[in-house]
Amino acid sequence: MDNLVGIKTKNFVLIASDMIVPASILCVKSDESKFSNIYDTVVLAHCGSFQQCCGLRNLFTESVKLQALDGQVPLCSQTTAFFVQNYIHSRLRQQPMESTFMIMDKNRSLYSVDQYGAMSSSNYICMGYSRFFLYGLLDREYREDMTADEAIGLLQKCVDLMKNRFLLNYQRYMVKIFENDQLRSVELKPSVN
Repeated sequence: MDNLVGIKTKNFVLIASDMIVPASILCVKSDESKFSNIYDTVVLAHCGSFQQCCGLRNLFTESVKLQALDGQVPLCSQTTAFFVQNYIHSRLRQQPMESTFMIMDKNRSLYSVDQYGAMSSSNYICMGYSRFFLYGLLDREYREDMTADEAIGLLQKCVDLMKNRFLLNYQRYMVKIFENDQLRSVELKPSVN
């Protein structure tokens, strides 16, 4: 029941994630960060089965760090996405995943890897239940020359749309933004109608 939204422009890249940890119809936690930073160069976000996602997020983060330290691969979102994709492909038949991942880096690239290992890159990506509601809004209002403030305004519209259309009550969203080689975080809440 998680949501991930990623937006890439000429000047920055960002990923927004809800902060809820659901268990069936219960909200176990409402302030969980679903992000992992790899040397403040690459950010990995997850959605899906929380227990599985946390284990995989830690595995991917530490494995990519080790490979970067060994000098085997350069540390960027593309190599991280390939690593995630290869791991999911190797486990697909024996142990299917219920986890999807979105990866961005300071070079303004954005990738997503779904539970089947399909990797994609686009200017904006929605994962989880948000993909059913937000693509129309993003198609209409996305511009490649947006500023970070305009993109956060667009994300605020996305958050409000999810509040109006979706049954679950997502109260908080965490946004990670790579702009000018700096990583910063912003928290969004649905506006009151």
